[in-house]
Amino acid sequence: MRYVKYALAAVASVLWLIGLADQLPDLTQTAKYLGISMLMVAVAAI
Repeated sequence: MRYVKYALAAVASVLWLIGLADQLPDLTQTAKYLGISMLMVAVAAI
């Protein structure tokens, strides 16, 4: 079961990196993407 958790984390990380790479040409979009990501992490940590 632990491997499923790690596999899902790996897939989520790859998808997040692909999304980030898609936003890089526009600095405003990159900042928004990172900001929303940080908010999601903060909410998940609560």
